[in-house]
Amino acid sequence: MLLGGGGNCQGCGCSPENACTEFYDGSNAAGNTGEWIAAAFKTPAGGLTLSSATLEIDTANTTATISEVDLRLFSSTAGNLPNAALLTLTPPASIASSMTWTAPDEPLTGNTRYYLVLRTVGNGAGSIYWNFEGYSNGDDNTPCELYYWSYTSNGGGGWGPPGPHDSYYLFDIN
Repeated sequence: MLLGGGGNCQGCGCSPENACTEFYDGSNAAGNTGEWIAAAFKTPAGGLTLSSATLEIDTANTTATISEVDLRLFSSTAGNLPNAALLTLTPPASIASSMTWTAPDEPLTGNTRYYLVLRTVGNGAGSIYWNFEGYSNGDDNTPCELYYWSYTSNGGGGWGPPGPHDSYYLFDIN
Protein backbone atom coordinates (compact mmCIF):
# COMPACT_ATOMS: atom_id res chain seq x y z
CA MET A 1 0.00 0.00 0.00
CA LEU A 2 1.26 3.47 -0.85
CA LEU A 3 -0.14 6.28 1.25
CA GLY A 4 -0.79 9.93 0.41
CA GLY A 5 1.41 10.36 -2.61
CA GLY A 6 2.97 7.00 -2.11
CA GLY A 7 6.72 7.16 -2.22
CA ASN A 8 7.04 9.92 -4.79
CA CYS A 9 8.57 12.28 -2.27
CA GLN A 10 11.99 13.85 -2.25
CA GLY A 11 13.69 16.08 0.27
CA CYS A 12 14.26 15.93 4.00
CA GLY A 13 11.98 12.97 4.72
CA CYS A 14 8.97 13.48 6.94
CA SER A 15 8.73 10.97 9.76
CA PRO A 16 7.73 10.88 13.41
CA GLU A 17 11.42 11.27 14.28
CA ASN A 18 11.61 14.53 12.27
CA ALA A 19 8.62 16.01 14.13
CA CYS A 20 7.01 17.35 10.99
CA THR A 21 3.80 19.27 11.58
CA GLU A 22 0.87 19.92 9.28
CA PHE A 23 0.80 23.57 8.29
CA TYR A 24 -2.14 23.58 5.92
CA ASP A 25 -4.84 21.45 4.36
CA GLY A 26 -7.74 21.91 1.99
CA SER A 27 -9.29 20.57 -1.19
CA ASN A 28 -9.26 21.37 -4.89
CA ALA A 29 -11.96 20.70 -7.45
CA ALA A 30 -12.15 18.77 -10.65
CA GLY A 31 -15.02 20.58 -12.34
CA ASN A 32 -17.28 20.70 -15.37
CA THR A 33 -14.98 22.95 -17.42
CA GLY A 34 -12.29 20.34 -18.06
CA GLU A 35 -10.52 20.92 -14.76
CA TRP A 36 -8.75 17.70 -13.81
CA ILE A 37 -6.46 16.93 -10.87
CA ALA A 38 -3.54 14.51 -11.14
CA ALA A 39 -1.57 13.09 -8.18
CA ALA A 40 1.60 11.08 -8.76
CA PHE A 41 2.93 7.98 -7.09
CA LYS A 42 6.11 6.01 -7.77
CA THR A 43 6.06 2.23 -7.68
CA PRO A 44 8.56 0.24 -5.60
CA ALA A 45 11.51 -1.43 -7.34
CA GLY A 46 9.68 -4.76 -7.69
CA GLY A 47 6.62 -3.19 -9.28
CA LEU A 48 3.06 -3.18 -8.03
CA THR A 49 -0.23 -4.78 -8.96
CA LEU A 50 -2.90 -2.07 -8.89
CA SER A 51 -6.18 -3.45 -7.57
CA SER A 52 -7.71 -0.29 -6.08
CA ALA A 53 -7.22 3.39 -5.31
CA THR A 54 -8.91 5.17 -2.40
CA LEU A 55 -9.23 8.96 -2.49
CA GLU A 56 -10.18 11.26 0.38
CA ILE A 57 -12.97 13.60 -0.79
CA ASP A 58 -14.37 16.86 0.62
CA THR A 59 -18.05 15.91 0.48
CA ALA A 60 -19.23 19.24 1.94
CA ASN A 61 -18.17 21.08 -1.24
CA THR A 62 -18.66 18.30 -3.81
CA THR A 63 -21.68 18.76 -6.10
CA ALA A 64 -21.01 15.99 -8.65
CA THR A 65 -22.80 12.66 -8.61
CA ILE A 66 -20.91 9.39 -9.00
CA SER A 67 -22.02 9.14 -12.65
CA GLU A 68 -20.27 12.48 -13.32
CA VAL A 69 -16.77 11.51 -12.11
CA ASP A 70 -14.11 9.06 -13.11
CA LEU A 71 -10.61 8.12 -12.04
CA ARG A 72 -7.95 7.14 -14.54
CA LEU A 73 -4.41 5.85 -14.33
CA PHE A 74 -2.02 7.87 -16.51
CA SER A 75 1.59 7.30 -17.46
CA SER A 76 4.12 10.06 -16.75
CA THR A 77 6.25 12.09 -19.15
CA ALA A 78 10.00 12.51 -18.67
CA GLY A 79 9.11 15.98 -17.34
CA ASN A 80 6.91 14.47 -14.61
CA LEU A 81 3.56 15.45 -16.12
CA PRO A 82 0.60 13.14 -16.84
CA ASN A 83 1.04 11.62 -20.30
CA ALA A 84 -1.50 9.08 -21.55
CA ALA A 85 -4.49 7.31 -20.01
CA LEU A 86 -3.70 3.66 -19.34
CA LEU A 87 -6.78 2.51 -17.46
CA THR A 88 -10.15 3.74 -16.16
CA LEU A 89 -10.90 2.45 -12.68
CA THR A 90 -14.37 1.22 -11.69
CA PRO A 91 -16.14 3.72 -9.40
CA PRO A 92 -17.75 3.03 -6.04
CA ALA A 93 -21.54 3.17 -5.69
CA SER A 94 -21.70 6.78 -4.51
CA ILE A 95 -19.77 9.89 -3.50
CA ALA A 96 -18.29 9.54 0.02
CA SER A 97 -15.51 11.02 2.12
CA SER A 98 -13.37 7.95 1.38
CA MET A 99 -13.96 6.59 -2.13
CA THR A 100 -12.42 3.36 -3.43
CA TRP A 101 -12.20 2.74 -7.17
CA THR A 102 -11.21 -0.77 -8.31
CA ALA A 103 -8.90 -1.97 -11.07
CA PRO A 104 -8.53 -5.38 -12.73
CA ASP A 105 -5.21 -6.24 -10.96
CA GLU A 106 -3.14 -4.14 -13.35
CA PRO A 107 0.63 -4.87 -13.15
CA LEU A 108 2.69 -1.66 -12.92
CA THR A 109 6.40 -1.40 -13.75
CA GLY A 110 8.84 -0.87 -10.87
CA ASN A 111 10.51 2.48 -10.15
CA THR A 112 8.02 4.24 -12.40
CA ARG A 113 5.93 7.35 -11.76
CA TYR A 114 2.22 7.12 -12.53
CA TYR A 115 -0.62 9.59 -12.02
CA LEU A 116 -4.14 9.14 -10.70
CA VAL A 117 -6.30 11.63 -12.63
CA LEU A 118 -9.64 12.65 -11.14
CA ARG A 119 -12.04 14.01 -13.76
CA THR A 120 -15.63 15.07 -14.18
CA VAL A 121 -17.45 13.89 -17.28
CA GLY A 122 -20.50 15.09 -19.16
CA ASN A 123 -21.93 18.50 -19.86
CA GLY A 124 -23.21 20.25 -16.77
CA ALA A 125 -21.37 17.94 -14.39
CA GLY A 126 -20.79 19.21 -10.87
CA SER A 127 -17.43 19.40 -9.14
CA ILE A 128 -15.64 16.88 -6.93
CA TYR A 129 -13.16 18.13 -4.32
CA TRP A 130 -10.05 16.05 -3.53
CA ASN A 131 -8.48 16.70 -0.11
CA PHE A 132 -4.81 17.60 0.27
CA GLU A 133 -2.33 18.34 3.07
CA GLY A 134 1.03 20.06 3.39
CA TYR A 135 3.71 19.69 6.04
CA SER A 136 6.72 21.56 7.36
CA ASN A 137 9.67 20.65 9.57
CA GLY A 138 9.41 23.61 11.91
CA ASP A 139 8.09 27.09 12.46
CA ASP A 140 9.57 28.42 9.21
CA ASN A 141 7.20 26.27 7.08
CA THR A 142 10.02 24.82 4.97
CA PRO A 143 8.72 21.72 3.19
CA CYS A 144 9.37 18.43 4.90
CA GLU A 145 8.89 16.38 1.73
CA LEU A 146 8.13 17.26 -1.85
CA TYR A 147 5.45 15.60 -3.98
CA TYR A 148 4.41 15.55 -7.62
CA TRP A 149 0.94 16.59 -8.72
CA SER A 150 -0.47 18.58 -11.60
CA TYR A 151 -3.71 20.01 -12.96
CA THR A 152 -5.30 20.95 -16.26
CA SER A 153 -8.09 23.38 -16.95
CA ASN A 154 -8.64 22.30 -20.56
CA GLY A 155 -9.41 18.59 -20.39
CA GLY A 156 -5.81 17.37 -20.53
CA GLY A 157 -4.71 19.68 -23.34
CA GLY A 158 -2.01 21.22 -21.16
CA TRP A 159 -0.89 20.37 -17.63
CA GLY A 160 0.15 22.78 -14.87
CA PRO A 161 3.50 22.66 -13.12
CA PRO A 162 4.32 19.10 -11.99
CA GLY A 163 6.26 20.08 -8.90
CA PRO A 164 7.74 19.00 -6.76
CA HIS A 165 5.28 20.57 -4.33
CA ASP A 166 5.15 20.63 -0.52
CA SER A 167 1.58 19.35 -0.44
CA TYR A 168 -0.02 16.10 -1.54
CA TYR A 169 -3.45 14.77 -2.40
CA LEU A 170 -4.75 12.13 0.01
CA PHE A 171 -4.97 8.65 -1.49
CA ASP A 172 -4.00 5.00 -0.97
CA ILE A 173 -2.98 2.54 -3.67
CA ASN A 174 -3.55 -1.20 -3.23
